[in-house]
Amino acid sequence: MGLYGQRCGNLTFTCADAAEKERIMSQLRIIARPIWSSPPSHGARIASIILNTPELYHEWLIEVKMMADRIQTMRTSLSSNIKAAGSVHDWSHIYK
Repeated sequence: MGLYGQRCGNLTFTCADAAEKERIMSQLRIIARPIWSSPPSHGARIASIILNTPELYHEWLIEVKMMADRIQTMRTSLSSNIKAAGSVHDWSHIYK
């Protein structure tokens, strides 16, 4: 992980020739892959604060409910519009 979980920095090499460059690049790829594949920690810290603070958790639940309700409304609207357009296909998987 980089500085303060933000993954910032720079690394520079000077190589004697192309063969040396390829050897160094090969090793850098081995080192870099796990770093790039793991997520930064600040998102988990934010989630932990929200889920462990009663006031923030309550606010989060309200916002999740709002998003779920909007998704349901949009699915209902989509289903109604498809039916109104006279589609011959079965779209019942969108909203029952």
